[in-house]
Amino acid sequence: MIIGVMVARSKSLRRRVAVVLWLLGVFAATQSWADRWYIHYDRAETALEAEDWRLAVEELNQAIERRADSGARVRSYGMNLVDYFPYFKLGIAYVELDEVEAALQAFDTEERLGAVTGSSDAARSMAGYRERAEQLQVAAAMSVEARREEVVREELAAARERADEGDYESAMAALDRVLAVSPDHPEAQVLMDSVRQQAAAAAAVDRTQTEVAELAEAARVDMENGSPRLAAVKLRRALRLSGNTAGTGDSFDGSEIRTALDGAEQAVREEIAAEDRAESITRALEAARVYVARGELDAAQTELEVVAALDPNNADAATLRRSIATARDEARTQAVLEGGLAEATAFLTAGNPEAALREANLLLATEPGNAALLDVIQRAYRELNRELLGASARENLPPAIRFADRRTTTAEGTAAEVVTVEVVTAERFRLTGVVIDQSEVTLVAEDDRGQPVELDQQSQVIGDDVLTEFSLAHRLDEGSTSLRVIATDAEGVSSSSVYQVEYRPPWYVRPIWRWGAVGFVALIGLGVVALRSRSRYRRLRRRFNPYVAGGPVFDRELFFGREPIVQRVLEAVHNNSLLLHGERRIGKTSLLHQIKHRLATLDDPEYRFYPVYVDLQGVLEERFFAVLAEALFDELAPVLGSEFAEPSTPLDESYRHHHLQADLRRLIRALRESGDRHVKVVLLIDEVDELNHYDPRTNQRLRSLFMKSFAEHLTAVVAGVRIRREWDREGSPWYNFFEEIEVEGIGTDEARRLVTQPIRGVFRVRPEAAERIVTLAEHKPYRIQKLCLALVNRLHDQGRTTVTVEDVEAVWS
Repeated sequence: MIIGVMVARSKSLRRRVAVVLWLLGVFAATQSWADRWYIHYDRAETALEAEDWRLAVEELNQAIERRADSGARVRSYGMNLVDYFPYFKLGIAYVELDEVEAALQAFDTEERLGAVTGSSDAARSMAGYRERAEQLQVAAAMSVEARREEVVREELAAARERADEGDYESAMAALDRVLAVSPDHPEAQVLMDSVRQQAAAAAAVDRTQTEVAELAEAARVDMENGSPRLAAVKLRRALRLSGNTAGTGDSFDGSEIRTALDGAEQAVREEIAAEDRAESITRALEAARVYVARGELDAAQTELEVVAALDPNNADAATLRRSIATARDEARTQAVLEGGLAEATAFLTAGNPEAALREANLLLATEPGNAALLDVIQRAYRELNRELLGASARENLPPAIRFADRRTTTAEGTAAEVVTVEVVTAERFRLTGVVIDQSEVTLVAEDDRGQPVELDQQSQVIGDDVLTEFSLAHRLDEGSTSLRVIATDAEGVSSSSVYQVEYRPPWYVRPIWRWGAVGFVALIGLGVVALRSRSRYRRLRRRFNPYVAGGPVFDRELFFGREPIVQRVLEAVHNNSLLLHGERRIGKTSLLHQIKHRLATLDDPEYRFYPVYVDLQGVLEERFFAVLAEALFDELAPVLGSEFAEPSTPLDESYRHHHLQADLRRLIRALRESGDRHVKVVLLIDEVDELNHYDPRTNQRLRSLFMKSFAEHLTAVVAGVRIRREWDREGSPWYNFFEEIEVEGIGTDEARRLVTQPIRGVFRVRPEAAERIVTLAEHKPYRIQKLCLALVNRLHDQGRTTVTVEDVEAVWS
């Protein structure tokens, strides 16, 4: 019976444990389910339908935190596809909440991400909401302007009245409200300067009066405790402070302090025997000098009180006392400034801009150029402006992440295993992208094991946004790897996105084949050495010299140090035109030719690029559009066939802008019909400085091709020398049109490679010689190639194969 009870209890216990484990499993699954981005996105869409706008904002921010890259027809789970446009949906919620600035900001972010163009319905709907937001913005601006005029009128009158009554604090508060809504109001600025000075003077008198009273009381206590020297130090400071208030209308009567100081000095004299007084003065002066040098001002003044009591007219003591007084004044002013600034900042943080302004204005009277004070005042004015005018603030949207995406949808097994992944056959993988936010962001990356991945980032300001480009390199293990990029803005708001890549190594890199390859390599090693020796001998006989000095570099083997710029162009040219600017012979033409080659061979899943190189050097304005058309037909006719071999109008001086527009429309239509990807014709325009010599109308007509006629299918990468300075004016037709990239000298490592790599196996360059070449050439590729060309010729002439520093100096001189 006992055994039966034990068995029953054991079964009961197992059932309870099973139930608990099941509940924990359900809870864990629920937590994991709730943590997925598409659950929050689905909840947000439900909240939008229910017109619960705040809940929609909250859920969309949760979705963005987990996935910050938008996408059309994104796979959420199983075979389910959704259009994931979280910033567009945020904009809808903010429009309904009348937070217009935040709505427009969200629409701009979604537009920059570019994915919304993949859904015509979403793009059309966003355009409608944007128009509504802009209408609300105009109406709000009219209401704000009326309120601004009312605040200026009422508060300025109150400020004048309070200032006449001597109530400077209230006058400053009223003027703060005027300047918060109208910062450039001239009368308010002049009146504020005057009131601020008077208020600061009154506050200084109050502080001095309090400090004098405290010093006098402390001196009385010192005398009672038998410390006349300490008492004399405090009384002398009090006497000096009370004298500084003379002429303020509220000066102190220093007679009582003078009497007390005389008593303290008498007590000091009584402490010192008459025969020791000369020696005491000398010791006190020496000690005071030491203390002053150390910055111990209290100890120095205590010693000087001995001198003051025994020899009141001592010149050395007077000099030291003046230097101490100056140091104390500076320290006192700094303490007042730091304390007031801390208090003003605390008020601002606590949401009390008026109190912050009261403290900061008093300090600004004595520190008119203090940057920290001016920053507090500007921030407080912004807060006060919102309180008075009800202006809609820009919300801090989570950072948006956009990858240079090469992922495709794959299905293995069941529908639940369908994933979007990039499949690669190389072990080393590079991921690039851009983060869009209103401030600079901090980026970190990690793999699916939580291990950090090294990441490079570079930011630039475009309009109201900051674009941060990033790239990371990672060595992949065989199989699937998830790379997560996490972006955190200046206020600590974060978002992240995951990029999945699968490494499928080729059969020949697997271990079994790798060992076989070792044996094979060993067998043919001697043959390779022999072939190399023979090749080297032949190259020396025909005076092999691979360097190019003068023309552009077409050979990729001689193109070094520009990969970051090439990558940046390849990532941005989908939606932006770019300007490459730099000094002459810095390598811009070579860069354009390399970009042309890379674009022509780029395997992009969405775009097919058709790069067209155009050299404007020496092109007359009358021939400009004909030259563009000639380059287009030369490049595109082989792709499209013989019917497009000639333009519709002869390419002479009668060929005009409208002829090019018609031919370009015909070419792009044919390109679109010939493929299934989005067509992007890229004009690579060299020597673009020539445009500055043309009539402004010619520039306007060229710009219209990019902005209106063919905005979707035409972009440009242009190169020039002084063009950035010419176009950086609002009157230029190209103002703010291009994303700018400066072309400078190449990095040290790449410069060394340019010196050594092209001649490897034939000639050798000593390390110190390579360093000297790079230094003399100032990291500029053209100069490096020119110098190396001469060095190789020198080695041929002298029958040697090693470049030394002596060779470099000889050629350079």
